[in-house]
Amino acid sequence: MVNVSEPIGQVNLKETLASVAEIYNALYSTKKVGFYRVLKEIVRKGVRKRTSALQKLRIIAKLHEEDVIGLRLDYYLHMMKLNMAAIYLTKSIDCLKLPQATPFLRSCVNTIPTGTFLTFFYPERLRTRKLEEVGVKHYTFYERIFSRVDIDRYVIEIVDSPTSLFSPRKIEEHFARELKRIKEEELSDLDIEVHGQEIKPKIDNKDLAIIRSIELDPLTTASLDVKLGVKKYILEKHVEHVETVLRGIRVRKIKSIADFSRTSLIIIISGGGKQILRLINAALKYPITVAASVSKDDRLLLLQVLLPGNIDMIRDSTLEIRKLILDQGLELIDYYLIDLKTLVNFTVPYIKELEYSPIARDWLEKSVRKSLKYLKGD
Repeated sequence: MVNVSEPIGQVNLKETLASVAEIYNALYSTKKVGFYRVLKEIVRKGVRKRTSALQKLRIIAKLHEEDVIGLRLDYYLHMMKLNMAAIYLTKSIDCLKLPQATPFLRSCVNTIPTGTFLTFFYPERLRTRKLEEVGVKHYTFYERIFSRVDIDRYVIEIVDSPTSLFSPRKIEEHFARELKRIKEEELSDLDIEVHGQEIKPKIDNKDLAIIRSIELDPLTTASLDVKLGVKKYILEKHVEHVETVLRGIRVRKIKSIADFSRTSLIIIISGGGKQILRLINAALKYPITVAASVSKDDRLLLLQVLLPGNIDMIRDSTLEIRKLILDQGLELIDYYLIDLKTLVNFTVPYIKELEYSPIARDWLEKSVRKSLKYLKGD
């Protein structure tokens, strides 16, 4: 058994990942926050007895801490009354002309260089239709779903040969197998993965603040009442609210794959709802997939995958992905090959539904400082 007091790099990583793959699969649908609440839920599901589950969850927390496999909370946007906008900045924009409905974009657009692909969440009652009037091409999505990699199946490739995951043959094998399997599943099960159950949770700014504080550290053991300055008995109620909008704990980053990735392929796909749902469920299990975003009617899909810097591998991988999309009777309507430095994702707003997280503001401040330094020739 792994000693969690030692760096994971000093042990057999393949054996370690294989030993905890079952717990990873359980995390993908675990709607709890914080290490011990997650542990209790895994035991309740009967995945493992408490002692075994505790040890394995500690290993996963260590893998997350060392960024071997980074985790994140995944939540239902529509239950939080949020939509996602995906914008590709093709030219410099006069921020004074941007509509009031997009205060966040107005605050930062002049610091973001042309060629940036930007995603951000905004309250669903606001309209972004006027963005096109000022030359901002954008797509609106109802849900974004993050990766739930099949660790057990791909442990060898993840550890020993991550570049093989970009090969057309591997991509074709995965989708052929998964799409065949998914045909046997009920469409309602595929729909739940994307849209969840029909509930109307009450979410306020404190709930969004909790999500923002722990979305990149879902197995935290920190005392959130101290961190957020909220009394413990009040916090417990809000944690329960948060858990009603969770999809689960998903994969944010696999270090071995990220180390080989220099670009991200953003694909906009149109087609029938059933085929879109099947493609989402198949794609999210493959290690190079980052996330999938879908429109309310399930007819528009944004798929984000990682690609290496090698031009031949980019070409071959892209052609294979294009082929499998067309083979499913879907239409490829747009795509962007983005340098990872110009791919910017912002998180949930939670102060009066207008301001974004401190991390987002920090990013803007750093961008401004870097621009000034460059202009000064430092």
